[in-house]
Amino acid sequence: MSIIVEIQSLDEFKNLKSLWGTLSQQTPNASFFQSLIWTQNYWRHFGRENLLKIMLIGDRQRVLGIVPLCVRKIDGPGLGLRVL
Repeated sequence: MSIIVEIQSLDEFKNLKSLWGTLSQQTPNASFFQSLIWTQNYWRHFGRENLLKIMLIGDRQRVLGIVPLCVRKIDGPGLGLRVL
């Protein structure tokens, strides 16, 4: 059975360093754009007005993947959209 855990706080995000590093080492041909450093820098520069959503996906024994996402609000006349 798959388990999905959602992380929205920056403190929890920072605590993923060890887990993210372990998964990165287990990923053949992992790129820089999948790294925690790139994700943290991206968030620092572009995430201020967005909502952080990091999904941890796994089973009962271990985390199998991390999916960094953000929710962006789009405001305008008659609009109140949130885009993932």
